[in-house]
Amino acid sequence: MDLTPTDYKTLNDFKNTPKKHLSEDGLQLYDQSESERRYYKNMVALMKSEATSSVKTSNDFVPSKDDFIAQFTSLYNQEKLKTKDQQNLVVGLAQAFVAKANGYRNSIIDTKVLNLSLALHAYSPKTYKLAAANLPLVSERHVRRVSSKRRETPIIHRTADELTDTVTNHIKLIRDGYKDQSMRVAVSVGVDATVLVKGVQVLHGEGVLTGLASPNHWLEIQGNNADEITKFVNECRDGKHGVLAGEIKFAILSFQQTPIGVSPYLIFA
Repeated sequence: MDLTPTDYKTLNDFKNTPKKHLSEDGLQLYDQSESERRYYKNMVALMKSEATSSVKTSNDFVPSKDDFIAQFTSLYNQEKLKTKDQQNLVVGLAQAFVAKANGYRNSIIDTKVLNLSLALHAYSPKTYKLAAANLPLVSERHVRRVSSKRRETPIIHRTADELTDTVTNHIKLIRDGYKDQSMRVAVSVGVDATVLVKGVQVLHGEGVLTGLASPNHWLEIQGNNADEITKFVNECRDGKHGVLAGEIKFAILSFQQTPIGVSPYLIFA
């Protein structure tokens, strides 16, 4: 049954009823009516947009919750929408919400929901925690796990061959973008150094210790227990495995002309 403006007024009036005068059944009715009142208020605002015109009723009344869900399900199941709306981010979030509400903690996550989670976490972990508290996003632990798998080799731990391959592949992307495999690609190189506070750092995600000067800037500690790692860290601080790095040097390759979608620069360290 649709909700009318008169129904909304009645719900507003009932909202002003003191709870102390209500029985247990009355309190339950109060909560249900308050939910309906908020739903009506939100739907009135949504129905003014073209995006939700498909759920409007002929007399501009607000469809009840059950009717709205039925219409949403009908639209979702329509063959013509399966290639578009079922891939919508909002639909993906709705699917994730339903899965969590039904207790499925390891359900398949929609690609767009996963990409949104990864992008938010990469932008700011604090922002991600705020969003995840209000949206059915992927758990932060899973985001970190996926990010670590997608992460490329750190720029301070690439061999000369890997650096050559990176530059060569980037030039190929530029030529492919312009559909000219013989074009000359102009590159400028800038090198700079930044002073560091001397110290060592354990990168648990990579299983290494960094902070010493090259060639000891990337020391494997994978498989060592906590006591062995602590001992090794102290030895590095005492200079037993090389001197502490005092600066880090960066090289920036700037490409003078790149097609849309290709980065105009590369960074090496």
